[in-house]
Amino acid sequence: MTGQEGTEGSDGQKGSRADQPSRPACPRCGSAHTQPFTHAGPGGRVNMKCIDCGELFRHVARLV
Repeated sequence: MTGQEGTEGSDGQKGSRADQPSRPACPRCGSAHTQPFTHAGPGGRVNMKCIDCGELFRHVARLV
């Protein structure tokens, strides 16, 4: 036995941050300080909002 059980990382959580997609850069100012901004309602869409300049934009994930 190696002493490591499961796939827990050094922070105690399973998986890694590399599994999660990074947040997109703002198309206006190029800043990576963006956050999800959701619209309430049954047809709510997730937009992204730049923390630095306040730009609200739609992020389209492209599958390769």
